Amino acid sequence: MAAINERGLERAWLVGKAALATSFRSNGLITEYLISVIPTFLGAGIPLFRPGGPIEKLSLVENKPFDTSLMQIRYRNRPVM
Repeated sequence: MAAINERGLERAWLVGKAALATSFRSNGLITEYLISVIPTFLGAGIPLFRPGGPIEKLSLVENKPFDTSLMQIRYRNRPVM
């Protein structure tokens, strides 16, 4: 985070494993989620986050279907009251 702040960056695109996402989420650094849903049943999958973490209330910003049946869903964090 120090390197990001030193460069004056205010936005970052986070792509990685659950450990990276969980670290950012636990520190309240994720303000928006862009989730792609691909309609394929695998029987199992890779979790987006590790178990635990804060409760987040999300507001739907946009859902965008694609001709390939993929659905992209964008949520923004709302303060938990």
